[in-house]
Amino acid sequence: MRRIEKKCKNPECNVIINLHENPKKLFCNLSCKNRYHYLIDTIDNAEIISLNKALRTNNKLLLNLIEKGVFEINADAACALGFQKNVFMDIKHFNINGIQYVNLRRLKDVYFVYNPIRNVIIIYYFVNEKEVA
Repeated sequence: MRRIEKKCKNPECNVIINLHENPKKLFCNLSCKNRYHYLIDTIDNAEIISLNKALRTNNKLLLNLIEKGVFEINADAACALGFQKNVFMDIKHFNINGIQYVNLRRLKDVYFVYNPIRNVIIIYYFVNEKEVA
């Protein structure tokens, strides 16, 4: 009885599998199996992966600006650097020294506010609930 040729299930491989080993075999080796499942996972979780990438980019950019002493930046310039003003972890409401800060968008330990009237992003960095900027 002649068997039909079977190719590796990994779309990047296309190696013909020897069916005399195991007729149920789907992948030519373990690395192809891992790569196939990695590709499937990236397709299924593409939205989460892109959100995490945007959060990391925003956080790195804000930390670099704080390091350089810049606490207010034009929103268009920040967007040109890769900042996405609608991507943040959560919104924080709190009082410091009697001043109420409302709608601070949080990225780890850095906070920012987008002011649409002036078209600027104002960056806040707090150490032990004391304002640095």
